Parts: sequence; structure tokens; C-alpha cells
Amino acid sequence: MKTRNPKLFRWALWWGLGITVACLATLVVDSIATMGDTAGGEFGTQTLDSLYSIVYKLGIWPMIIFIGVVAPVYEELVFRLWGNGKRWTGYTSVALMTLFSLSITWWVAPIVLAAGIAIMVVYRSNLTRRLFMLMLFSSLLFALMHIGNYSADESLPMFIVAVLHKFGMGLLASYLVINYNILWSIGFHILNNGIMAILLGIAFNTAATKTTVIENENYRITMNPVLTKSQASDACGEIGWMNDSVYVKTDSPDFATEMFINDPYHNDSRLRAVSGMKFYPKMKIKVEMLRGSRDYESVINTMAKEGWIALDTVGDTIRIRNTYSPLDRL
Repeated sequence: MKTRNPKLFRWALWWGLGITVACLATLVVDSIATMGDTAGGEFGTQTLDSLYSIVYKLGIWPMIIFIGVVAPVYEELVFRLWGNGKRWTGYTSVALMTLFSLSITWWVAPIVLAAGIAIMVVYRSNLTRRLFMLMLFSSLLFALMHIGNYSADESLPMFIVAVLHKFGMGLLASYLVINYNILWSIGFHILNNGIMAILLGIAFNTAATKTTVIENENYRITMNPVLTKSQASDACGEIGWMNDSVYVKTDSPDFATEMFINDPYHNDSRLRAVSGMKFYPKMKIKVEMLRGSRDYESVINTMAKEGWIALDTVGDTIRIRNTYSPLDRL
């Protein structure tokens, strides 16, 4: 087995392993403990929306495969390709990290490019120092590039743990790629991401069969999450809505329109899949008015209070948009 002064980087093995295991265990415990109180644990809104989008368009298994396999492979190629010590892989990795940083904001890319080239030039004749600096640089960048995945608003401590987790992963993966090869770091990354992907897959699968009912003497509201296109299709043909909604009048495709209408020709029962909306997740709502009630305003206010929808008032128009998360209160 070929190694490059492994004693110099043995601290990265133990520190990286310790930080990764401790932070991953904390994130898993927190996700399980708070699944009933939050819609996504430490994940930020943008990340959750992306996950819902993948599940809706492709299904739960493609989401698991993307997080657990595809993402680890391309991230290791971007952030750890330099590990074999060759100059061409070092410069290639710097270029890939620069391109990757564009996903955050444009001004980060020049900084990453300048810092990476500086390391390659300054330590061009000192392999050990170059690998050491690239390890710290790529690990820090790897952690910073994932900040957008998490929400500091939900829990600042968990946000810090999530960022430290990525930094620890970077140290450990760097040790593996330097002393062994990139296949080892890819394997470690897949193992780490696979745990979270499986937990998310279980949560999504549970949420897909979830039904919530609110009932009183005037109405019964049944809501099911629409996580995949196949779930939405069985409701789209049963809408039968009139065009004179007094609650929603907007041309914006980003909002559900004509959700509740006083229509006596459908046996006081409404089935609506909010499947034409831009936002994720989507949901399917069945409203049954009882005892001849026509109090649709109370129905809307109830759903808003439960957090299923949000009401945006613009002049005399009330726009209804989906705010529900099926991972909430599992």
C-alpha cells in the first residue's frame, strides 16, 4: 500500500472520524426527536423544496439514490480529486470547486479560484504541504458550500452541528483519498449520505399514506399529501369547479385558484388536488359541507390555522397558497 507520510495526517483521520460520527449521531437523533414538531429538522426551506420536487417528479427511490449515491460521487470528484498528489488533478479540482461555488453566488468563485491556484503555485515543490493545505481548503469549502442546505432559523445549534459535520467529513475523506485512493472517500461519503437518505425515504414513504381529518357539525375536511404525480392524477379529473370563486381571483399560476365555491350541484363535496402550483409539497383536499352549511370562509380559516394554506390579501382578492409539509407531525 502506497502512502504519503500518513503520520502527518493521522490527526485528520481521528478528528474527522470523531467529528463526523458525533455530528451525524446528533443529527439523526434530532431528526427522529423533532420529526413530530418540524417540517424538516435542520434542512432549510430551499433544500426541502428541492427534495419535494424530486419526489414529485421522479419518485421516492430516485431521491434516495440521488442523495445516497449520485451526490457523493460527484462531490468527491469535485472536492477530493487532488488527493493523488498530481498537479493536473490539483488544478482540475480547483477548477471544479470554482465552478461548484458558482451555485452559491458569483463573487465566491473568483476567491475560490485565486486561493486554489495560490496553494498550487506556492507549494508546487512541496507535496506534503500542498496536500495539507488542499485538505484544509477543500474541507472548509465543502462545509461552506452546504450552508444553504440548512436552516439556522429552525435551530442554531443544529445548524452549527450540520456545518461541522460536513467539515469533519471533508477531513476524513481527504485522509482516505491521500493515503489510499478516491474510491475509499467515495465509499465513505456514500455510507454517510446513505444513512440520511434512508431516513428521509422512510419519512416520505410514511407521509405519502398520511390522512388528516378535521370535522365539526358544519363540515368535514380531509387532506392527503400529494408527493408524486401518480397521487395527483386521481383527483384532477374530479374537480368540476365553477369559475366564479368569491375567495380566489388571480391569474398567477403560483397560487391555487377557485379552491372553494358555493356550488350546490356537487352534493356539497369538493375534491381538489393542488397540483398546478409551483410550490412543493402539493396536497389533495376534500371538503364536505354538512347540514346544508355554506360557511366556506370558516373552512378556509380552519385550514389556514392548521398551517395547510396561507392567505395573501391583495385588495379585494384573497389568494390561497400551499404551506403544508407532509413531514410535519409524522
